[in-house]
Amino acid sequence: MKILSLLALCLLLNSCSSAETRTAPNPAHFIETISAQTFFKGNLHTHTNASDGNVSPLMAITWFKKHGYNFLAVTDHDQLTVDHSQDGKDFITINGVELTG
Repeated sequence: MKILSLLALCLLLNSCSSAETRTAPNPAHFIETISAQTFFKGNLHTHTNASDGNVSPLMAITWFKKHGYNFLAVTDHDQLTVDHSQDGKDFITINGVELTG
């Protein structure tokens, strides 16, 4: 029985190795090139101590702004936390909420 199983395994491996490799007929391509200046760094899901986070909304916003982010969505659980005190030309705060109930 072991010999028969070993023979079947050898045949299976041999048939797999002889399969030809093919390339996709229409490889993916981009229609337009986008300048890296178009992209913005941001976070769309942040909690503060208004729910289960560990810092105030202002501290969270200040940290993300200091670390080069362009936008931040504060999404505390079941309540809307709004703080636009740091909004400006290079940074925006997005109002959000995570509904859990």
